Amino acid sequence: MRLTLADSRSTSTPTQLTTAAHTPVIEARSNVDEKRLILHAALDNFQKNLDRTSYTFEPVASIQAVQLEETKQKETERRVSELELQNSSLQSQLKEKDAENYQLQLHQNQLIVRIKELETELHVKKEEQSLADKASSTNLNENQKIREMQSEIEALDSKNKEIRRTHDKL
Repeated sequence: MRLTLADSRSTSTPTQLTTAAHTPVIEARSNVDEKRLILHAALDNFQKNLDRTSYTFEPVASIQAVQLEETKQKETERRVSELELQNSSLQSQLKEKDAENYQLQLHQNQLIVRIKELETELHVKKEEQSLADKASSTNLNENQKIREMQSEIEALDSKNKEIRRTHDKL
């Protein structure tokens, strides 16, 4: 993109204008022409510099891209290394937790076995108590019968004594 000043209205040079009659309009036009020439030269110089620097930016940009890529690669490698360490740590923690869970499961199984043993003992004791209660009940019934018989015997004994007394009196 080249910038040019194609809109110059005067074909005279600045020196020709300054030698002519010095009226304010001519001087103003002369200043404008001089400024246009200066501006045209500056734009040409800028265009040349722009053309020249556009080629120098490409290698710098590619170097910067390579450096950025290397930096990203190093950061990625560092992050991967951190994640591998973290993974290793988590793996060892997982193994520890697995060992703890195994121990807890063994203990739980032991407790379950003990509970079953205690339930069996309780069942046996309940059976023994039930049998003892039945025996006690039977004993109470027999004892009651024995007491009733003893009462009957005493009543008969008492009647027998009375009959003997009566018999002895006769």
